[in-house]
Amino acid sequence: MIKFRVIEGDLMKEFKSFLFTIQVTPKQGGLGGVVKWNTYERIDESVAHPESLLQVGVKMAKDIDEMLSSKE
Repeated sequence: MIKFRVIEGDLMKEFKSFLFTIQVTPKQGGLGGVVKWNTYERIDESVAHPESLLQVGVKMAKDIDEMLSSKE
C-alpha cells in the first residue's frame, strides 16, 4: 500500500482533502490485480471530480501491476 496526502498546492484550492491510497490486490486465478486508489472531498458541489488525474492513476496502477506480475 502506498499513500500520498496532498497538503498544499493547486488541488487544495478545490478540495478540502485529497488522499491517494494505492492498494493492489492480486486477482484470484489470474495475472494482474485490482487497484483501489483515491479519496477526496470537494470544497462544494460545483467543483468537478478530478477525472483529469485518472490517467496518472491508471499509469501508476499499470506500473505496479507490471512489477508485481514480473517473474524476477
